[in-house]
Amino acid sequence: MMMTQPKDTANDTRSRLLNFFTLVTLGTILVSVWYLTDYYWLKDREQIRWVHLSNCDLPRSTCVADLGQGRQVSLQVLAPTIRPLQPMPVLVTTSGFRPDRIALDLQGVDMYMGYNRTELVQVSPGHYTGEPRLSLCTEQKMPWRAGVILYGNEGPIGVQFDFLVSQRHQK
Repeated sequence: MMMTQPKDTANDTRSRLLNFFTLVTLGTILVSVWYLTDYYWLKDREQIRWVHLSNCDLPRSTCVADLGQGRQVSLQVLAPTIRPLQPMPVLVTTSGFRPDRIALDLQGVDMYMGYNRTELVQVSPGHYTGEPRLSLCTEQKMPWRAGVILYGNEGPIGVQFDFLVSQRHQK
C-alpha cells in the first residue's frame, strides 16, 4: 500500500501570502517611482508662465521678445542653416534683468517630437549659449517652437519663438 504524505497547509499558506505581499510591495514601489518621476519632470513645465509668442525667421534673423518693464530676450542661431540631428549653436541674450539660469526647449508645433530641453551656459553677463539638436522628422518642412525658459525670482517665465525647418535629403 502506498501512503500519501499529508500536505503542509501552513507552509503553503505562508508561501502564498509571501508571494502576495511581494507583489503588493513591488507594485507600490513602481507606482511611487512613476509618481515621483512624473512630479519632478512635469513640475517646471506646469509652473512656467508663457508670456509671449513670436514668429521669427531663424537662423536668418535674431528673434527678440519684449517682456515689459525694460526687459528683453533675444534668440539667435549661430549657424547658417538648421538641420535635424546637427548641432544648432544658439545665443540667448537678456537685457534689463539677469535670470539665474536659462533653458531652451525645442518642440514640434504640429507633432510631438519628444522631450528636448537644453540648459544653456552663461558665457558673460546676459549672454547664454548651448548646442541643442532637433529631432529627425519625415516631413519636408517642419514647424518648430523654441521656448526660452528664464528661471529667476519671479519663477520660470517662457518666451516662445516659432520657426520653420526645411529638410533636405543629402545624397
